[in-house]
Amino acid sequence: MTRRHTGKRRLLALAALALAAWLGACDDLKTADDPVAITAPDSPEAQARLKPLPSHLELRVEREQVDVCHRPFGLALSTDGETLFVACAGSGQVMAIDTEFFDTRWTSRKLYERTYKLVVDPRRSRVYAIGMNGRLVHALDSRTGAVVATLNVGGNTADLALVPQLDRLIVTTTQPPHAALIDLADFRVAGTVRFPTPPGSLAIRPDGQLAVASSGLWEVTVDNTAPVQEPLYLFDPRKSGRTVDSLGLGGTQSREALFVQNGSILLVPERTSDTVAVYDVDNRSHLRTIQTGAAPEKIVPSPDGQWAFTQDSLGASITRIDVLHGTANGYVVLPANPQDLVVSPDGTELYAALSGGPDKRGQLAVIDTQSVSVVDLIALGKDPCRIAFSHGGRKVYVTNFISDTLSVLE
Repeated sequence: MTRRHTGKRRLLALAALALAAWLGACDDLKTADDPVAITAPDSPEAQARLKPLPSHLELRVEREQVDVCHRPFGLALSTDGETLFVACAGSGQVMAIDTEFFDTRWTSRKLYERTYKLVVDPRRSRVYAIGMNGRLVHALDSRTGAVVATLNVGGNTADLALVPQLDRLIVTTTQPPHAALIDLADFRVAGTVRFPTPPGSLAIRPDGQLAVASSGLWEVTVDNTAPVQEPLYLFDPRKSGRTVDSLGLGGTQSREALFVQNGSILLVPERTSDTVAVYDVDNRSHLRTIQTGAAPEKIVPSPDGQWAFTQDSLGASITRIDVLHGTANGYVVLPANPQDLVVSPDGTELYAALSGGPDKRGQLAVIDTQSVSVVDLIALGKDPCRIAFSHGGRKVYVTNFISDTLSVLE
């Protein structure tokens, strides 16, 4: 794999990612050439093991499906838990929904981008939104949905994140390859961090003094579509300039790297090698590699920091990792490939949104985190994408991309 890529190829790669999501797959990393590595068991014996247990969800059913704007993707919850914000890629809008009665509080005007990621800023009563491969960052009033400001940050926005303990929003773009450092006090680009190659997703250390950007592009040629393997780039989100360092060739197509152990260790899902890389951040060293299911894309921690769980997006599986020892410590096969993953507030349960195919309803798998086993399956809409927990843990919300609905479970 050569590291020389033309701008045209980069652009084609980004277009391919956007097209995959637009045509009905909420997993924007998936292409038609991706093989399904594991076929989950569908035998009566396997289904018999799914025994409902006591749960945060009292009814363990889909209470209702709420109609939302076209092709719902991203979710964000207000800090008081009373409002759920939905990013809709199809209509280029953001919706706000009351979490008690599930009425629509407001629907924004069309932003003319495939809106898919949101961040809530409670200090200013704002919601920040970016579009899939867009150019703009939109600031919306969280109470009314009015667009109060818009910033042009470049081309092909990839990710956005608030910096803890700093009044700043970071947005990565691939054209040019940089991170825009946005001062939220006056909503302006206060500086940029330049990358040698296009960045992908962001992870911010809890102290707000270090960030990591991973890669996530495909190289499209006449004969093939192949992942671009680039390093992870470390940078100081407080300062403009260049990246401060890089870490190996880990993080290939990773969208969700994770800082653990007070930010001293970085766990990086490596999608193309079916592994998680473990890095010592302070010493910039690779410690070990952990085998997982096929194509891990996201990794989420338990609240106590003891465990981390990988979303094995093509393995129809989840791998549990012992964070302290850096080893795999549990594995569960699912009935279908997971598209998102969240942990309950007390860490006892894991919830995975499972794809159901274009013409089938998806499911929410409930996994016991101690036994690492599926204890329930709950029907959802078509192509469930993103999951959000209410702050009390009594409700779960899931966007259904093809159904244009929001599932509410309790």
